Amino acid sequence: LPQVPRGLVGLMNHRGEILPVVDLGPWLGIPVVPRLQVMVVDGGEQQLGIAVDAIHDLLDLAPDSVEAAGKGADDTGLGEALAPLAGVPGPGGGDTHPWLVRPGVLIERLAETFATHPEAA
Repeated sequence: LPQVPRGLVGLMNHRGEILPVVDLGPWLGIPVVPRLQVMVVDGGEQQLGIAVDAIHDLLDLAPDSVEAAGKGADDTGLGEALAPLAGVPGPGGGDTHPWLVRPGVLIERLAETFATHPEAA
């Protein structure tokens, strides 16, 4: 899309609502690649589409079992909206960890980032 923050990659119609679609690659330090799948996250009053290359699994975790690992939320610039999880193996094991997404916080942080620093998105 022309003249929009680089993290905003499009819009989608989801059940009659127009949702922004963002690519979190710039914040996670991974390359932005064309993706055909969108994960819709519900932040309560707002929804957001996140461009993904794959969804390996959905985990239902107790809040007291969640612990950030390695590169933390402060490194992404999105506060507590995103954090890698410790103690939860990623797909295929190894050193990769799944990411915890807090939809309501993510939507707030992205709105703040786009409003105050559109070129940094």
